[in-house]
Amino acid sequence: MGPSNSRAAACSAIALLIAALGPGVRAQNRPRTANIGRGHDVIYFLAARPTGLNGLRSYAASLYTATDNHRLHRVRRFFGAGQHFSDYANDLHGTIYLAGEKGIYVIHSDDPQNAAFVPVSQFDDAYCWSAVDGPGTPAGVQYCPSRRVNLVPARPSAKQPRDGPGSWAAFKSLQFRGENGSLYQAGPPAAEIVGAKLEMPYGATPKAVLAQLPERDYANVALRRRVSILASTDRYLVIWIEPPGMGGTAGVAAAAGTPLPYAAPVPVLVLNKRTHRWQSLRLPTTVSRRTRVPVRLFGNWLVTTVRVWSPPVAGTGSASLGVANEQKTPMYSSSSSGVHAAYDRRFLNVQIPGKLAVWNLADGRRLMLNTGQPDSEVLSIGKNGDMLYRVNDAIYSAKIDGDSLGSAALVVKSPAAADIHWVLCGGREDARSARK
Repeated sequence: MGPSNSRAAACSAIALLIAALGPGVRAQNRPRTANIGRGHDVIYFLAARPTGLNGLRSYAASLYTATDNHRLHRVRRFFGAGQHFSDYANDLHGTIYLAGEKGIYVIHSDDPQNAAFVPVSQFDDAYCWSAVDGPGTPAGVQYCPSRRVNLVPARPSAKQPRDGPGSWAAFKSLQFRGENGSLYQAGPPAAEIVGAKLEMPYGATPKAVLAQLPERDYANVALRRRVSILASTDRYLVIWIEPPGMGGTAGVAAAAGTPLPYAAPVPVLVLNKRTHRWQSLRLPTTVSRRTRVPVRLFGNWLVTTVRVWSPPVAGTGSASLGVANEQKTPMYSSSSSGVHAAYDRRFLNVQIPGKLAVWNLADGRRLMLNTGQPDSEVLSIGKNGDMLYRVNDAIYSAKIDGDSLGSAALVVKSPAAADIHWVLCGGREDARSARK
């Protein structure tokens, strides 16, 4: 099963938005219109913050559209008082899933305001969770409580349960765009190397074989080397094999001796599923024992956040940059001082200069987006090079033209934008109006 209209990769509203702003228009000099007008797709922005970062266990997820004056209009709130958002999945073919401790919202991009809530009692105890969709695999999201696998289907039949038995083999059709930016990193799906096979999930049986590894990466079966699935789409699989000592099983850590504090640059393997060929990349980023590899995949475009291992001189404080205009919302507790303190704590000894590396896996182009702000991330890149990216509490648009990136134009400026990590294209504006 594949995408019917490629909304996961791009939507006409983003292209029209950038065209309306005009080439070379600076963000501070020109207003824009986010709602393109009736008869066109609508850009939705999804904001959420996990509870794993803090003691504030009531933060919801919200769906927004942009207004004509660069603000956000909330059209739907997910999870009620006393509930919290836990995790996010996207089948990349038009359905996303928001999980909390009491259930999962199933949201279709053609009608995101009318999401279905599926009660799930054991999600917080699940040790694996991924969206699946592919040939012979029904679209849905799978989670693994108590050594079994359950499926929440994207569009169940009349007789199909909303939460029923899943299939271990379905993980072969894993769909995962990668880690979002900012402080929140939910953790990538974990797999393991068993001889020449890359198998998922990690540490459980039965398994699905995701790929056959290049001979140089075969592993002793006894080691069960842990692998992070950084991204998995219809075309690509991107993985990072954890170095011994960075984590994984106790046996691996013991064999490695002194634990490694970090890895940089980060070597990743990329499988082109169509050609069945692997390529090796060395990403200009850093992963420590307390952080994840920051990778997102949009079509052929791979994006990573530049990070540098830079322990501070004794007595001088964190190595993370202190910058202006960051959100001040408490991140770890009600008494914390905002995102600056949270970055210091989360990315200890890691400097984040505010650069996003954008690489094209198909033709080898490499670009660098320099925002100067650690709290930055790319939200979307369309097939025609239209990009949306977030810098602190603002979202900008720009267009990739050959080997360069055009000037930025402001789309949204709002405190709530600091928690926006995903973009989706919804139903047509005229259809939405007709239902009101």
